[in-house]
Amino acid sequence: MTIQSNDRDRAFGRTSLSKPRSLGGALAFLVAACAAPGAEPLDLGASRTAWAGRGSDGALEAALDHADVRATAIRRPDPEERLDPSTDAFWQACALAWNPRVRETRNEVLALREALRSAGAPGPVRIRAVDHEFGGDDTLAERVATFDLIGLLGLGPSEAARELANAQVVRALALHEEALWAARIEVERARIGLSAVRARLERLNGLESEINEDRVRIGILARRGREAPASVDGAAARVEVLERQRSLQHAALAAARRRLEAAAGLPSGHGAPDHVQATYLQGFVQADLPPGADPAVAVETHPVLRRARFDFAVAEGEVRSVAAEAWPGIQLGPHLSFGPDSNLGGVLQLSLPWPSAWRGRLAAAERRREAARQSFEDAWLDLDQRATAGVKAFELARERVLGATLAVDDATQGSWSAARARYRNGEAPLMQWIDALEIRTQALNLIVDDAEALALAWIDVLDARGPAAEPNSPSEGTEP
Repeated sequence: MTIQSNDRDRAFGRTSLSKPRSLGGALAFLVAACAAPGAEPLDLGASRTAWAGRGSDGALEAALDHADVRATAIRRPDPEERLDPSTDAFWQACALAWNPRVRETRNEVLALREALRSAGAPGPVRIRAVDHEFGGDDTLAERVATFDLIGLLGLGPSEAARELANAQVVRALALHEEALWAARIEVERARIGLSAVRARLERLNGLESEINEDRVRIGILARRGREAPASVDGAAARVEVLERQRSLQHAALAAARRRLEAAAGLPSGHGAPDHVQATYLQGFVQADLPPGADPAVAVETHPVLRRARFDFAVAEGEVRSVAAEAWPGIQLGPHLSFGPDSNLGGVLQLSLPWPSAWRGRLAAAERRREAARQSFEDAWLDLDQRATAGVKAFELARERVLGATLAVDDATQGSWSAARARYRNGEAPLMQWIDALEIRTQALNLIVDDAEALALAWIDVLDARGPAAEPNSPSEGTEP
């Protein structure tokens, strides 16, 4: 908005002192048109309290209510179960409420909804004041105000801007929905990882207990000189190898807790990860795979494909927005003249863009639209490939868990138990005990590894097939 100084005293038959007053009025008009939002400095204490209090009573429910944007297809977990850390509903609710990426995309949705109110608004009202002889004796003064006619009618660029802003809001919502789904999957993968580490530690601890029972006999025989020092040292070395494996698994346990806390947005030291036990893995072994959805249903329900569709809609909106720049600008308004012969007239102002100013940008926008179309096709193909690969990985892992790996686990446990019994009865030397322990140690966690791979493959299939394929999550079973 521009205002030029003019001769108000002559125009209105006043003294020359009214000119500064008119200038002051113009400045006041400009100041009134400015926005002055209040400052909100970052409160470090409040920030720490906000994340540290996430484990308190009522925090999850309050966060879910605050995070609800009322427009996504991702269902909220059952209210009766989502406060129990041993249930799937609790972890899904935490992901929806506090996952960092979910919070980021939610705020973007809300910001674009606010920005939508200004989309397609008419151009500024332009006011021009002309004083033909500033401070002199010329009595002629002119006032001109022009309005954006195309914008007021909501045509051309204004209409294109509104359509583009609407598409951006819908795309932001699709990104938020995609983040919700990704957080749901991320939390499940983290739970599987934590469960697998606990299963490995339980099996290592069980083997250590068995070893400690036999170490008493080994020590007694060694003190009596009935065991060769080399054999005793060999047994001690195997025990140290086992201790090293336990140490590595304790480090993995801390890392797995950290991944789960990060995915769920929980503070460190929260007690909820303690409810993820080793038995969680076994539920996947007997679970049916998430069913495949009809392609038409997948396009409508899978967050990745929905987001890709709205990427294309935004690209289409950008094409229309650039094309609308070819419209001429039309400004229409009154023209007032003050002087010896005051009169009221009108002003028509046209702005005609050069074709070279928009043709190149239009061609670029059309190319980006085609790229968005191809990205949608690639996303659809990628999901199909991931589902196929996940199904194959799941089937192979289950075949191992129920077949070869289970047989190896049973055989090495049987061999180890037999070696222990023969050694305690004095029927076998310590070296046979050591050999059996080494074989058992190597095979100890193969079944956990395969059970984890099976569970992760199940989640991969669910991720690829989307919310429409989501059944009830596998329940906990027996230890793998």
